[in-house]
Amino acid sequence: MSAIVGIAGGPNVLGGKPVVEGLHPLFFHDSASAIVVDGVVRAAIEEERLTRLKHTNFFPSSSLRACVKAAQIVPNEIEAFSFFFDEEFCNRDLSRVCSETGVARPPGIREILASNIGSALEFSCDPSKIRFVRHHNAHSRSALSISCFENALSVVVDGNGENEAVTIFEVHGNKQTLIDTLPVELSPGYFYREVTNLLGFGNFDEYKVMGLAPYGDPYRYEELFSSVKVALGNGLWGFDSCKLKEISSRALLVPGAEFTFDQAHRDFAAAAQRLLESFMLELLKHYQLSTGIRNLCISGGVAQNCAMNGVVARSGLFDSVYVYPVSGDAGTSIGAAIESCDSKPKRSSLFNSLLGRGISTNGECEEEEAALAPWSGFLFWYRPKNIHRTIAEALADGKIVGWARNRSEFGPRALGARSILADPRNVENRHIVNEIVKKRENFRPFAPSVLEEEAAEVFDLPTAKCNLGQMNFIVPVRPEWQSKIGAVVHIDGTARVQVVAKDESPDYWRLIDQFRLETKVGVLLNTSFNNSYEPIVDSPVDAVRSFITTDLDLLVLGPFLVTKVRCPREYLKSFRLVGLNAGVIISEKKGCSDKVPFKISRGELCESISPSLAYILKSTVGRPVIEELFVSLDTELDHDTLLEELWMLWEKRFIEITGPSAD
Repeated sequence: MSAIVGIAGGPNVLGGKPVVEGLHPLFFHDSASAIVVDGVVRAAIEEERLTRLKHTNFFPSSSLRACVKAAQIVPNEIEAFSFFFDEEFCNRDLSRVCSETGVARPPGIREILASNIGSALEFSCDPSKIRFVRHHNAHSRSALSISCFENALSVVVDGNGENEAVTIFEVHGNKQTLIDTLPVELSPGYFYREVTNLLGFGNFDEYKVMGLAPYGDPYRYEELFSSVKVALGNGLWGFDSCKLKEISSRALLVPGAEFTFDQAHRDFAAAAQRLLESFMLELLKHYQLSTGIRNLCISGGVAQNCAMNGVVARSGLFDSVYVYPVSGDAGTSIGAAIESCDSKPKRSSLFNSLLGRGISTNGECEEEEAALAPWSGFLFWYRPKNIHRTIAEALADGKIVGWARNRSEFGPRALGARSILADPRNVENRHIVNEIVKKRENFRPFAPSVLEEEAAEVFDLPTAKCNLGQMNFIVPVRPEWQSKIGAVVHIDGTARVQVVAKDESPDYWRLIDQFRLETKVGVLLNTSFNNSYEPIVDSPVDAVRSFITTDLDLLVLGPFLVTKVRCPREYLKSFRLVGLNAGVIISEKKGCSDKVPFKISRGELCESISPSLAYILKSTVGRPVIEELFVSLDTELDHDTLLEELWMLWEKRFIEITGPSAD
């Protein structure tokens, strides 16, 4: 047996003493682990799904344990642990960070990883088992793993690798040969990130710019944006992102407040999106003509731009376009593992996204029952005889449903295992889900999941062969269907489509097919099962928590259909306070005369809280009933005000609360 573990993530362990103080959230972000056994990816999980910290860059201890458990092996059976960056680069970059922040230089990355792996898996990890893979090699190898191309161009488009932002490989069989690179200084990823920040969005919000762009005029600032282009010869060019601040100033762009954007913001986003698409087309045209290869694999963080991918797929440059579904850094955990296999595994055009932890759909379902049990009296659950038909009828009747069944998806997309679902025929469902359930910007669109058999009738699909099953491409909706499925049609008449095949996703396909039988529409509105403050739900407890703290109508948890029999918010005082969630810090605002001098923070999210609540959260022991806790403490605020604060903190995942029936 050959077992290789792939690892992406930073050196610091959640809850432990930092190896390096003050690491930026973007440093080695999107931690994940994957395990390949005898050439087969047995498990792959993003760390954020388990720690509930979005885009975490902590070392992936939890996902590492989960992958090894899923593979049913013991740590000593693992042949190697493969990291997603070059060893020399890691040591140099960590030294740079320490020098900039004035902290002591840590041990080498090999020793750090061996220590972290050993602690996570409770064994003595031999440092010689640690292997290192160049970042873009890991990206490329992950993309190649889902294609069956004998010959292909593999293009990695990123913020940065070790020294490069774009890498082009020529692939023959399992051999990938480096053709060319674009330096970090001209990075398309950094360009789009800077645009994101100038528009007033935060880290990792590039997808919001993509969603805003269709509302704008890409030509208004076209001339201004042309100044960021740096010519490289042969018609190629890169991005001078340093000029963007000057451009935004000349465009009189003021960063948008939350949920509010004027036409300048929309036009700025549109111009940036158009420039990125032009860059990608010119890059690909050059290397397609020079190699004659008509099969393309795309990976790297910029490949998450589905609008760009759609333009590439429809360009006519390639016969086949495959975009790696986990093209961000989490996906390199699979690529790093495959790259370290002595004999490369057989490639497949079928990508199995369900690589995470499971939610049972039959049998005893002990974990699912345990997640529901604390909420007896507030939730009612049972096993319908035909859950697919029951939910299809509920969706057709206007219900918004949380759907959590089978193993969780690996990657940023909800593909029918951890999804919020709604009827796409009612255009109001877009606003209902955005404002009431997800609590996010109303300009952001939702994806349609469509039966493979119906896809070409509803959508104008590319003539190139594409992996359309993972929401990688934005495509036009046929005009005659735009009014029929208005909740999933963007302002420009397009949609980020997921084509659901019966042989790839039989459970989800069956639900959509039942909805088709009810409505004559083989499409569902599909968005990730979470609110805007948390990663996609993973475990049964995550799903129940999200159901209780949102306005979802129904929850499907494995074989169970769950409904609310009482409004949980009205009975909050009878629930039990568990305490602070992982990574949460309470601190006092120094020199603050405000009535709310305390703040609570989790990553980049921060809220002010009252002294009374700060005291309660710091002093809580065990799992006290909230009402009894209030009575036992002399607080300055009335109980209703404290309950409002508690609900807000629970909704934003600063704290954990459980039901009154919890042990």
